[in-house]
This record gives sequence, structure tokens and C-alpha cells, in this order.
Amino acid sequence: MTVFAAGTCRQAAPAVITVDRLVHQVRDQHKKPTAIAAAMTTAQRQLRAVPLGSDPTVDALLHNLIVDIGVLRISVDTGNYQPARLDRVARSQQAVVNHCVHPSAKPGG
Repeated sequence: MTVFAAGTCRQAAPAVITVDRLVHQVRDQHKKPTAIAAAMTTAQRQLRAVPLGSDPTVDALLHNLIVDIGVLRISVDTGNYQPARLDRVARSQQAVVNHCVHPSAKPGG
């Protein structure tokens, strides 16, 4: 079981986990990015609602994830989707997980 650190990390956890699931739907299940657009928008809104300020590193990581989701959404909405944009979202999401999840709580950790 993955346990996010208390505070901002734990508040962001549901959206961060959702983003991971959505990325895998496109990559592994070969869904079109348009199929995840609404759910990605919801996850982005949830991330934007997380109170920031207690940890500047987490704040920066969440900001990067929010921006990368926005760029992905714009590219999907305008018909200019490129897999590299999904890759950026995945990297930003993983950066949040790497910072927020204690190593002993990670699968295989």
C-alpha cells in the first residue's frame, strides 16, 4: 500500500493517483487522450484546490504537475496532441510520488 506523507502530500494524493491511472489508460490500454480529458480536468482542479505553503518543494512539484496537465489538455483540445506531453505529465506525477511517498511505503521498498 502506498502511503503519502501527511499534510499537502496526503491532500494531493487522490488526484496524483488519478493522474497516474489516466496516464496508464492512454499508454497501456491504448485509449485516446480525448477519452481521459474530462477526468484529467477534474484531477487538475483537485490539485489546484490543495492548500499550499507548508513545503516549498511540494508546492513546486504540484505546480509543475498542474501546468503539465494544462499543456496536455490544451494540446488535446486543439488537436495537437503529442505523446511527449503525456510523458511530461507522467514525469511530473512521478516526481510528486517520489517526494511524497516514504521509500518503505513504496511497492517493493
